[in-house]
Amino acid sequence: MTVSGALRHAVADDAAAVCEIARHALTLDAGEAPQIVARLWTPPEGRRWTALVTEALDGVVFASSSATEGVGHIDLLAVHPSAQGRGIGAALVRAAEGWLRDQGAREARLAGNPPCYAWPGIDVRYTPAVCLAESLGYEKYRSAWNMTADLSKYLPGGQDAIGDDLPCGVGAAPTVGTGFDVANGTSRGADMGADVTISGTGPAAEPAPGSDPTGPDAPASAASTTGSDVDDESACPEDLARLASAGVVFHSAPPDERAAVIGFVREHWNEAWAWEVAQATGCHYATRGQEILGFAAWGARPRWFGPMGTASAARGLGVGKVLLRRCLEEQAAAGQRSTQISWVGPVGFYAKAVGARVERVFWLYRRPLV
Repeated sequence: MTVSGALRHAVADDAAAVCEIARHALTLDAGEAPQIVARLWTPPEGRRWTALVTEALDGVVFASSSATEGVGHIDLLAVHPSAQGRGIGAALVRAAEGWLRDQGAREARLAGNPPCYAWPGIDVRYTPAVCLAESLGYEKYRSAWNMTADLSKYLPGGQDAIGDDLPCGVGAAPTVGTGFDVANGTSRGADMGADVTISGTGPAAEPAPGSDPTGPDAPASAASTTGSDVDDESACPEDLARLASAGVVFHSAPPDERAAVIGFVREHWNEAWAWEVAQATGCHYATRGQEILGFAAWGARPRWFGPMGTASAARGLGVGKVLLRRCLEEQAAAGQRSTQISWVGPVGFYAKAVGARVERVFWLYRRPLV
């Protein structure tokens, strides 16, 4: 595909500039903008994707093909404040639509493409982005929301601390600098042009069992804790003692010790969740004997919590709350003071378990390309 006008496909040497564009444009997410860019730059194997930039390197758009046939996603759009108001955003969206059309997409979505995404949709507080989407003919077809959990009470040494094997700082989200690993294969290739094809499988197109059943955009990070766990009291020493007496043991899973957990997630949910667990900064799981009962992870989407799931045979034991709070403690130890629980389905569970509140609301948009 030839990009018209003063736009071109990004190359590896543009990474630092792309991070700067995002940092200045994404005022609600400036602190994690480089990490978001890094995540989109290294998607799952099998995903066709590209990034387009202006020649002046003051605007960027990421686009990717969905595992849902005929659907493409615009994953991130950012224009430096000094260049806004010139029609650059609209030109980038149209160029991304052209690339998606070349990949066979019949519909473009301004919505997250799980399991590798920046946000579920457009945060409603990014009002100019909402206005741009609607001016270009996109229609809102769904809403999604994140919940915010305060991590201050999980600080090391705090009275609510949980975790017998969580040294401070374990799993801290890395600082993403200006260099990306672009040397190892087409999924990290130096030229993200129209002919980039990444071998392998893509993310699951349908929500996993127990997640928020709202359609193909329900992501792998929508937690699947359901059932009577919601009615248990928040995890406390009594809960831990009760679970221990039932033979339940909790573990942390460093990145090089996750094969069994990844296999459990793949078997009980889907490949998309398995990818997120593999990519996560931190991961915890529960066992009884040789059986894995549940897991929780954070950092697959930088600094956010999820995914989390409990096997049906273990629901009602209170395993989910302990796993959740172990992750939150680890995030606090890594320096975070709050976390986003992304694309939430079971609002009541998180509100009761950790006092989380619905805060970020996203609108998901789409429009036909034919």
